[in-house]
Amino acid sequence: MGVKNAAVRKLDQELGIKDFPIEALNFLTKIHYESCSDDIWGEHEIDHILVAQVDVPLNPNPNEVRDTRYFTKEQLQTFIDTHEQNGIKLTPWFSLITGKFLYKWWDNLQSLDQFA
Repeated sequence: MGVKNAAVRKLDQELGIKDFPIEALNFLTKIHYESCSDDIWGEHEIDHILVAQVDVPLNPNPNEVRDTRYFTKEQLQTFIDTHEQNGIKLTPWFSLITGKFLYKWWDNLQSLDQFA
């Protein structure tokens, strides 16, 4: 429950989503990764992956979120395939998730329990 409470807190702090229904969050997996950003900064984290299908309004915190977009699966694939030539950087954890998990999950949104 601690991970879900943290997720609800972050949804409010980063995306401005108020009163998110904690029971809507479903744990899928956790990932461990390391990535260097430059000579000074890097990441070494264990991230818990939670999924929810909820229609909520967004009010992103500009100190945390630069941009938000809605994509179809095909639009997201094109975005990922062309991000470098369009001068867009993706975070290491997002690249890891899309490469290994995201499309399997997307194709099975009604039966995600098989991945937990």
